[in-house]
Amino acid sequence: MSWVRSRKSKASPSGKNWYYCYRDQGKIETRRIPNAFTREQAELIQKEWDELLSTSQVELSVTFEELAGALIAADQNADLSPRYIEEKKRYFRKSLFPFLGRNTLVKEIKIGQIKDWITSRKRDFGKKGGKIKDSTIKHEFYTLSATFALGFERGILQENLCKKIVLKRLLNNGETANKTALSIEEIQHLIESAENHTKLFIQIAACTAARKGEILQLQWEDIDFKEKTITFRHDPENGQRIKSKRTVTLPIGSYLIDALKKAKSDTIGPWIFHHPDGSRMLDVKRSFSTAVKRAGLGANVTPHILRHSVNTILMEKHIPQSDVRDFLRHADFRMTSHYGHSREERLRSVAESLNFDRRVSESPKLVQQVATPNAVPDENLKEILSKVATILDTVSTVESMSCWLERETGIEPATLSLEG
Repeated sequence: MSWVRSRKSKASPSGKNWYYCYRDQGKIETRRIPNAFTREQAELIQKEWDELLSTSQVELSVTFEELAGALIAADQNADLSPRYIEEKKRYFRKSLFPFLGRNTLVKEIKIGQIKDWITSRKRDFGKKGGKIKDSTIKHEFYTLSATFALGFERGILQENLCKKIVLKRLLNNGETANKTALSIEEIQHLIESAENHTKLFIQIAACTAARKGEILQLQWEDIDFKEKTITFRHDPENGQRIKSKRTVTLPIGSYLIDALKKAKSDTIGPWIFHHPDGSRMLDVKRSFSTAVKRAGLGANVTPHILRHSVNTILMEKHIPQSDVRDFLRHADFRMTSHYGHSREERLRSVAESLNFDRRVSESPKLVQQVATPNAVPDENLKEILSKVATILDTVSTVESMSCWLERETGIEPATLSLEG
């Protein structure tokens, strides 16, 4: 016998959550029904669950290992990267199963056990004798959360226990926070500290904001030296994957074109990043860490931080947020219709602004030094330059206000008069 009932909930769009109730050995069991906002929807799902229980096709009480297997199967059906799926299997095998138990019923896992597991992982040591990194614990925790989320969707669990845990609080040991972005000078120093393929990897990452996997799967046919473009392909059959799941072509600046031309003369085979035998290179973790140490940037700097750095640098250059989102290829970007320049022209301008040649980046400092009133002996010229400096400060203030206005309203200031 089963029935459905509702409870008030401010988080639900309908103002209430629906629950599936049934008796198991004299005890009333309750399971929240996902995506049910009316009694009719809840009763339809009730009939499905009644059939599943009566035919024993699916039990509401499953083991942790069974639910983990269902998550892996779902990822495989979603055509996710094989390496990503293997990492998840390793998280279960090396960390989650030994602590929580393979045969433990999922509904019997408590929030206290999850917190104890996190505390235990912070004390564990890796293969090289060092402590497990927080980033590793985060990946394992997110895998556990995805497992519970699947159990909730299938009616096996009432809720995702991981949603009640603030992981940052448990991992915070009072240590210095991870670096979130690099300055132009730090990126220049990092490029100078790197060698061979690692140097080219950093240059591409800093000039395109591409992710590590997107860069390492590049082939020379993806570079158009004549049109100055780079193509990131999504072709799972050939092992090329893009997070947005679509092939994207972007313009690149002269700085990166010169670096790629120089690198092409020393390569063999189709891959831009390859081993001495011509086979594709899958990672630059070790060589990147070496470059980071040489540059003195700290152990928390990862390849992905370059993507965040590009975002910060472009915003500091007062590039419109819409152009930045388009250049970084964010999935939630919404193109508006009131921009005067075409998309290609605007992205070309963004690409050219990403120049990490010290000779070019330091030239504005010389211009600024010449334009300083104190460096000019002539009194009349001093007065003129002083007025010019005032005007430039005013222009800078107006640009800052324009960027703020665009960020708050989503409309470029130049179009406000047209739209009223």
